[in-house]
Amino acid sequence: MAVLGATAPAALARTEAPLTTPPGPFADVARSLVTIDAPLPSGAPAHPAACDQLRYERFRRAGGPTDPQQADAIFVAMPGILGGAGSMRMNALGVVQQAAERGRSVEVWALDRRSNCLEDRFGLDAALAAKDPALALDYYFGRKEVAGRRFGGFLKNGQVAVAKSFDLRQTVEDYRAVIVEGVPDPDVRARKVFCGGHSLGGSITGQLMAWDFDGDPATTDDAGYKLCRASVALDSAVTADPSGLGETPLQSEAAAAAGATTYDTVTAFVDRSLRVLDVGVIGPETIGTLLGVGVVAQLRPDEDTADLVARIPTRGAAEQGLRLFHSRTLADTIAPVATLRRQHLTGEALLGAFLDDDTQPLGFIRTSVGVYANGPVGRKTISQDGPLVFPTSTSALYRWANFDDPLPAFPKPNGGVYSTPQSEVTDIQDLARVLGDGPLEFAEEYFPTRLVTDINFSQAGTRAGDLRRVQYLGGPAARPRLTVLAEDGVTDGTPPPLRGADVALTVPGYDHLDVVTASPKQNDGQPEKVAKAVVDFMLGLAGSESTATAADRSGAASDATVARRIAALQREG
Repeated sequence: MAVLGATAPAALARTEAPLTTPPGPFADVARSLVTIDAPLPSGAPAHPAACDQLRYERFRRAGGPTDPQQADAIFVAMPGILGGAGSMRMNALGVVQQAAERGRSVEVWALDRRSNCLEDRFGLDAALAAKDPALALDYYFGRKEVAGRRFGGFLKNGQVAVAKSFDLRQTVEDYRAVIVEGVPDPDVRARKVFCGGHSLGGSITGQLMAWDFDGDPATTDDAGYKLCRASVALDSAVTADPSGLGETPLQSEAAAAAGATTYDTVTAFVDRSLRVLDVGVIGPETIGTLLGVGVVAQLRPDEDTADLVARIPTRGAAEQGLRLFHSRTLADTIAPVATLRRQHLTGEALLGAFLDDDTQPLGFIRTSVGVYANGPVGRKTISQDGPLVFPTSTSALYRWANFDDPLPAFPKPNGGVYSTPQSEVTDIQDLARVLGDGPLEFAEEYFPTRLVTDINFSQAGTRAGDLRRVQYLGGPAARPRLTVLAEDGVTDGTPPPLRGADVALTVPGYDHLDVVTASPKQNDGQPEKVAKAVVDFMLGLAGSESTATAADRSGAASDATVARRIAALQREG
């Protein structure tokens, strides 16, 4: 891709197609799918044509300016690990709507990383069109032909050689290409573009803002942080140097030197044998199951789903995921018959069993959507952090009390109850729609392992190969940062040090996914808090002075770090 220079790349072919705005209080929001032709570099392994495109969902004010450069502000949002553009949909709708209610026109661009080009949505779309969730399960797991088409199977690592091309360099170049194509005027970018994302998306944004796009450390017009007026981190942090090693010369140089050999060894293994994340219960088949459960919850919210669960294979990753996510004890995970296959749950209760914070053992895929109803519960002991709720009956039909319904008061072992109006923030039908609906998916079925490998090495100080482009460690701090943390999220709850116009807050009752899925109206009657924080931050800064003040910058240490990097490259050159 010709996007490395300090000047804008040649115009890229672009199409934009209107999409239906999801239901909810979003009358002022228009939604569309933007597709940009951007071929992978020559020499990339064989790949579908869709991998030569960049895609994002654009949310803007209905009746507002069609040219994004005329908007008041633009939030370019990168999803988290295993996340697609669909995961940002509820937050995007809320941001645009809340700004419109203030008389302002802002946009959100929910990005889809290239790896999503490997997915097959045909079965999900067929099920939604026919209003029959069985079609999706039969297509993906039953080897049945649906509407004249048969699923080719979930891809294995040996079939996705192209995934090694979706590394950090390609990802930040794609990020920049979308920004520059949509907002070609650098002065407008410096005033109106807000870069950021959820979870891993915050880390990717930190790398973007530290990146040297023309490969010449002596120039700074192309520095990544100059693409952004400010940054937004949702249960994440926008930083390129979380350890602080880059600010200590001897440690920084030692980390760079020690990491190079290890980096080459690890990336060679990843590129050869672990191109996409497919380890045990975390992989394409399990993620595909979750998306199918979203469709089930939409189409059969109040009906028994035992016949649909029976369509999930009793062997393979989907079964392993079903057992891990829905077992009361460790022994249940190896029982002859999975517990879920002996129980009766409505579609909504099935989705809650997979993703609610009172049922899901893995913290990074939890939401606060309510709790079981209409049956007895016990305590699940398989969890990262304490006992959870588990349905114990094999005869009752379990229903789901939504986040804003009257909530059964199931007691916790140490006092209190599992679910209260203050601790529940996401509507289960909103969650079902973002999981199942397209055109861009909620989850990233084929997550490129090389991307997270590069980020981990870069953040540890390694400067080998393309990671030499990470030159401006002070870049993220050179612009104001909004950091929104979930009270029950995956961080330690400590925001980065505040400087100048930085803002940090923690939202009570939220889990990790809630920061991008929460309902537009909360149980306290107030607008959704994360979207409000993003709108407040953007409107407070957009259009103001674009040059960072001394208080915004990370100090002389960062300038010294850049100077050392330049000197080192000159010596090696």
